[in-house]
Amino acid sequence: MKRFAFLTWLALSLPVMAGYTYVVTQGIELAYVPTLQNHESLLMTGGGGDMLRLYDWSTADIFGTTPYNPDYLGGIHILGVTHNAHLNFYGGEVHEISVSVDGTALLSGGCIDRLTTSQSIWKWVGQPAELIWNPHVTMVCSTHTYNTATKLLTGTWLDGTAFSIQLIDSAGYAATIDNIRFIPEPATLLLLGLGGVLLRRRK
Repeated sequence: MKRFAFLTWLALSLPVMAGYTYVVTQGIELAYVPTLQNHESLLMTGGGGDMLRLYDWSTADIFGTTPYNPDYLGGIHILGVTHNAHLNFYGGEVHEISVSVDGTALLSGGCIDRLTTSQSIWKWVGQPAELIWNPHVTMVCSTHTYNTATKLLTGTWLDGTAFSIQLIDSAGYAATIDNIRFIPEPATLLLLGLGGVLLRRRK
């Protein structure tokens, strides 16, 4: 059931594999694209490097990396998302993801050691103006548990693999855990699972 839910969600989420400014497939190639600016885009299915920064309106779709190595010989050491940039992290290994200003991130797989955000989680919308919750990080997972004492977030992605992420708070900003929206909710997972049962019965 979990595998079907994951494959269904992934099929709906995969970007078109064309039109990227940069494509990284192997080696320590991030040395050549340490910063994305303006409306630049990156597709990454392998390789790695020390640091990757997303600025302005840039986007990155990361499906995989080499295994993380603290000597910067694999994976990504620091992945920064700021201004209005957006990150889709489907897989791979990264030591730390940092989201700031109006940057956003969707996390749905892979190995992430640390996650830190420095953002306001409220904004005014509508007329008359109403203050609404506005999280900048979305996590697509089947289960999650947060330890308030250690600030360790654990759980499983939709494909059943486990994650353990150390959340880091930034002084003067909302706690990182409060800046995360978790989806799908249990009811959504149930519907996806029922869809899989119906498809198998039809076959």
